[in-house]
Amino acid sequence: MKLMSSCLVLIPICGCVYDPPVGFITINNNSNSVVYTRYSDTDYMRPEYAMKAFTINTHMFDERGKRKDSIVFPEYRALPHGKAYLHGFGTLEKRQIPGSKEAVYLFFISEEALKTKSWTEICESNLYLKKMRFSKHVLDSLDWKVTYE
Repeated sequence: MKLMSSCLVLIPICGCVYDPPVGFITINNNSNSVVYTRYSDTDYMRPEYAMKAFTINTHMFDERGKRKDSIVFPEYRALPHGKAYLHGFGTLEKRQIPGSKEAVYLFFISEEALKTKSWTEICESNLYLKKMRFSKHVLDSLDWKVTYE
C-alpha cells in the first residue's frame, strides 16, 4: 500500500519533467574540408560567443582506472562530405528561429582559422568561408537541412 501511494505521488511529478526534443538544423558538408558552422540573429559574428575547434575531456579513465584525456569535437563541426548539427531551434514538432527574428545567418569557418586565430580576430576580420541567410519559410521548405559546398 505504501509503495502504491508513493507511485501515485511520483508519477504526476515525473510526468511534468518531460522536455520535448530540441529542434535543430542539419548541415550537409559537400566540400573536401572540415567546416564549423555558427548561427547568429545578426549578419555578423559576435565575439562574445566564442567557438572552439575541440575540447579536452578529462573525465575518462582507462581499464586500470588511470585518467585518460580525450579530444571531443563539437556537433557544429562537419567533416568533409559529413554532417553537423546546430541546436536551439524550438522543438522538433515546432521549429522556429530563436527570438523574434525573421531570419538566421549561418557562418562557415575553416578548421585552420579556428586553430590558428583567436575568436576575436576571426569575428573582427570576418574570417569565415561563407555566410548564408535563411528565413523560417525557406528553412521549412528545406526541411531544416542546409548544404555547404
